[in-house]
Amino acid sequence: MAIATPHPFHVTVVGAGTTGLLLAQGLKSAGVSCTVFERETSETYRTRPREWGMTLHWAAELVWKKLPKDFNDRLRSIRCNPFHDNTPGEDDFLPVCNGITGEVMLKMHGDSPIRVSRSKMRALFSEGLDIQHGKKIVQVTYSGSTVTATFEDGTGTTGNILVGCDGAKSKVRELVVGSEAAQMTVMPINTFNFNQKFTAEQALHLQTVHPLFKMSYYPETAEMFWLSIQDVPDPDKPETWLFQLMMSWGGSPTLEEMPTNEDRMRVFKERAQRWAEPWKTAGLNVTDDTEIYAAPATYWMPTAWHNHNGMITLAGDAAHPMPPHRGQGLNNAMQDASNLVDALTDHAARAYLGEAIDAYEAEMRERASKEVQISKEQATKSSDWKTFMDTPMVRIGMKRLADAVAAA
Repeated sequence: MAIATPHPFHVTVVGAGTTGLLLAQGLKSAGVSCTVFERETSETYRTRPREWGMTLHWAAELVWKKLPKDFNDRLRSIRCNPFHDNTPGEDDFLPVCNGITGEVMLKMHGDSPIRVSRSKMRALFSEGLDIQHGKKIVQVTYSGSTVTATFEDGTGTTGNILVGCDGAKSKVRELVVGSEAAQMTVMPINTFNFNQKFTAEQALHLQTVHPLFKMSYYPETAEMFWLSIQDVPDPDKPETWLFQLMMSWGGSPTLEEMPTNEDRMRVFKERAQRWAEPWKTAGLNVTDDTEIYAAPATYWMPTAWHNHNGMITLAGDAAHPMPPHRGQGLNNAMQDASNLVDALTDHAARAYLGEAIDAYEAEMRERASKEVQISKEQATKSSDWKTFMDTPMVRIGMKRLADAVAAA
């Protein structure tokens, strides 16, 4: 039997990443009480050195609809290059090139793809929200129609539903399904991912092929080299532009075989010197003091969990971390947030929270499970040149999986 949820209704969001912030903005705009709790301190949240871009395409409309109307004039500010507009038919695609020749092999089309900055999205989306920093969740307890989160500093908070939006290494996921079941699967695919500035001449050269992003594969070794613009503070000063570089491969050397930044720099430059332009210029001009961040590809397949009659659930990377090789993580996370806003602002659905969250999870789990599987396939097959032409990106591009199936 469904249990009616009392009013006033309050939502606890754990994690001030893009997913949690969009969820909170949507709830606030609808007049639903919500507080966001973030494990990082306010200082480390603002000054964290790591930065990367993400491709927003089919979920863009969902994002715009859930943000406050007074954000409309500033949405361009979250772009990696706010001074650039895609020209239909000219640069509204991701070019995939041969790493030996530089030739464009494929053009991966999406729904008006734009590159957005993780830090810029977090900065804009956090405006006007009730966010408490330095709150590392350690325990969840349930009583009647309320759920209480306890934090490492001894404080706690109580609401009607707790949504875990705390990223791929989600503590909330661990509390929901257990520590062992929450662990991600590590794939034998290694990735370097970091940022770099260049001289004005070099920066302009790196804009060839495509002004926003470009990806190349090296046939002989099945390595992938990604190059994209990360930040353009001044379009007239290329020396101020920040780029994102990412290199991925399967097998050796493993991350354990490159324990120091010096090791990673050596491997990166040895490989980069074989590449065609402009990737070769990018790789060989990375400065020796640049920190090269490295991580394996990982995933977690969303499974059924006990949501305590709708009092706890997961969204975004907490619910379905996936390899980044098809560019679907952000877009699926944004759909999760949008769907949860709809569920929690529907008074009829909210009165019987368990049914509303069951419906949210059923849709999310089916959609995200398929995408995790597709992204796994993309990561695996793109690590072998013999199977590259059968990868999902070649077959269906960056499209939403449901749209690609419908068009088939």
